Amino acid sequence: EEWPRLEGGELDPRYDAELLELGDRRNVIDSYRYWTMEAIIADLDEHLKTKTDTLSEFTDNAISELKNALWVLNADEIRLEDVRSKLLNFIKAAAEARENVEFHFTFTIQENYSVDSKWAVSLFRIIQELINNALKYSQATDIWIEAEQVENFFKLVIRDNGIGFDRDVRKSNSYGLTNLKNRVQ
Repeated sequence: EEWPRLEGGELDPRYDAELLELGDRRNVIDSYRYWTMEAIIADLDEHLKTKTDTLSEFTDNAISELKNALWVLNADEIRLEDVRSKLLNFIKAAAEARENVEFHFTFTIQENYSVDSKWAVSLFRIIQELINNALKYSQATDIWIEAEQVENFFKLVIRDNGIGFDRDVRKSNSYGLTNLKNRVQ
């Protein structure tokens, strides 16, 4: 039987030559059959590290979401400056997570009005959703978030230099654009 070899023809170092010659009667899952104990441990350690990193990221996101929920629950109204500050924190976290993406954020306030907390949450979620989508799908290297309060109006422009998408082609399991439209209304 032909055993796994590297490009140069030598035996893959994860495999134990003695086990390959005599057979492996250990009680291990098939994907580790004939592997050295060191290789099995190293592979399991790598899988464990990946799982731990994923769990840590999930936990950090959950804590962040909880903080954002508490921010809103504690007030009927929120000042525009507070909205700007929360958005800036979210964008800074996104920038740290994606060093290959440059974020350009402006949030111009003429007068630091108090706004309804539901409106503030909707604005935050819209920006969060658009940034997350740009990071996940667009392959962008630059993302611009431009928010501007002019008198009683609020203008928001979010754009990126990514690959774009066809709005007429909708995924059956995706509600992102519908959710965004509902939040805007």
